[in-house]
Amino acid sequence: MDRLKCALCGKVFGGGIFRMKQHIAHVMGNVSSCLKSTKDDQLKCINYLNEGKLKKKAKKVHIEDLRVEVTQELHDSVDEVENSLGSKAPNVIGPMDNFANIINPEEVVKAGKGKNVDLNNIVRKERILAVHKFISRWACESAIPFHAFERDSFKMMPEVIGQFGTGLPCPTRYALSDPLLKLEVERT
Repeated sequence: MDRLKCALCGKVFGGGIFRMKQHIAHVMGNVSSCLKSTKDDQLKCINYLNEGKLKKKAKKVHIEDLRVEVTQELHDSVDEVENSLGSKAPNVIGPMDNFANIINPEEVVKAGKGKNVDLNNIVRKERILAVHKFISRWACESAIPFHAFERDSFKMMPEVIGQFGTGLPCPTRYALSDPLLKLEVERT
């Protein structure tokens, strides 16, 4: 665990820079207050803490807006075809799915295809195209080489995401660079 030392009072504690800001700003709850911090130091740290909260809220709103945009684009691209052909009610994930739907992408990749979807072929093709547009956009923005999409690990990823359903939180940079990387090294 990272240990930090306050440059003002010399107190040593763990918990990262967030707790250091709370310590200097005299925010009660997680750490004791710094006895040597000035009002100016306290105001700076309070402002930094508030900026972090605002950034977090803005990021949450941005992610929700992206989710709405994706949902809208997917529905817009399929609505025309569905209206002309008719469609069945969508599958709704309920509490029993926690027990019935086992996420096992390896079997799907070995079999060579996912679950058979009971949609008209044209609607299915339109939905696949809409999803592929988002994958292509991400790959181009991130400079992902196209041969990476031929790997089995990539082929398992959309299957697992599809089995999970909507609302899957994305892994953070920290999670990818530390705990998930360690798990992948162990697996390898």
